[in-house]
Amino acid sequence: MPTKNLICASVFLVLMTCGLSTLAQTTAFTYQGKLTDGGNPASGQYDLVFRLFDPSGTQIGGDLAKGDVQVTDGVFTVSLDFGSSPFANGSGDSLEVAVRPGASTGPYTTLTPRQPLASSPYSLKSINASAADALSASCILCVTDGHIQSVGGGKVTGTVANASTAALAGNVTGVVGISNGGTGSSTKNFVDLTTDQSVGGNKTFSGAVGVNGATGVFNGNGSGLTNLNGANIVGGTITTTQLSGDALPNNSSLKLLGAQRWDLLKGQANFNVGTSPRGMAFDGSNIWVANSGENTVTKLRASDGVCVGTCTFSVGTTPNFLAFDGANI
Repeated sequence: MPTKNLICASVFLVLMTCGLSTLAQTTAFTYQGKLTDGGNPASGQYDLVFRLFDPSGTQIGGDLAKGDVQVTDGVFTVSLDFGSSPFANGSGDSLEVAVRPGASTGPYTTLTPRQPLASSPYSLKSINASAADALSASCILCVTDGHIQSVGGGKVTGTVANASTAALAGNVTGVVGISNGGTGSSTKNFVDLTTDQSVGGNKTFSGAVGVNGATGVFNGNGSGLTNLNGANIVGGTITTTQLSGDALPNNSSLKLLGAQRWDLLKGQANFNVGTSPRGMAFDGSNIWVANSGENTVTKLRASDGVCVGTCTFSVGTTPNFLAFDGANI
C-alpha cells in the first residue's frame, strides 16, 4: 500500500442523543467528512473505524467499524451510534477516525487530529435536559399546571387541599377516607360505619334498622323510644335493667299484678311504711299508703316494696283514705 496523506474534516448535520418514540428520535447521528489522498480528494470505497474519546483522552466504548464506505470527490457520509450515555454529561468528546482502502486487508491509518464533537445550535438546550430527571431545590415554579397532564392517585400522599369549587371536588374519584373528609366508601352517599365512631346530629332512617350478632346492642335509657308495638316484644326478653324504675324488677306477670293477685306474684312479706297507716290504693304498679300519724303518703313498688324515686309525699292533716283515678292519687 503506497503512503497516503489522509486528512479528515467533519461537519455535523444531525446529533440526537435521546430516544423519544413520539418524535421517532434515536441515538444515532449523521457524520459527514472529507477524505483526501495525497492532497487530492479521494474517490472509491474505504473501510473506516470510528472511536469516541472523553476530554481526558480515554476511549469511550468500543470501535465502530464501517466497511466499504463510498467516498465521492473526497466526501463521505455515515451514520454513527454510540448510544446516549457518552453525551449525557455535556462534556466535550472527540471523534477519532482510522481508514484504509476498501479492498485492503492491511492495517488502518489513524487520522489526526481527533475531531471535536460540537453541538448544533438547536441542541444547546439539551445540555440541561438531565435536570428534568429530578427537580432540584432551584426549581421554583418551573413546573406549571400545563406540564402536568395526570397524576396517579396511588402516588399522592398527605392531605389534599380544600377544593375551591364543587367542580374541582367532583374530579376526585375512588374512595376518600373519613379522616380526609370523604365517605370512606365507594358508595358516595354512604358513611362507612365499620369502625368505632361518634356520629352527631339527628339522623332519619327511612328503612328498617337491624342489629345482628351477640355484641350488637342498642345502648341508652330508652327514654326516646316511642310507638313501640308490645305484640312484637318476645316474652322474657326485657330484663330488670331494661325496665324503667317504676316497672317490675322481675319476670312477674303484669296481668296478675293488674288483677291484684299479689298472692300469686310474691309470697307474704312485710313492707315498711309510715306511722299509723290507714288507707291504701293501687295504681297498677305501686302501692300508695296513707300514714295518718305523720301526715304523709308512702309510694312502694308492689312487687317488692322498694321505694322508687320520691316515695314519701307530705299531705294534709291525718290522711285516712286514698283513691286512684287512673292518673292521680
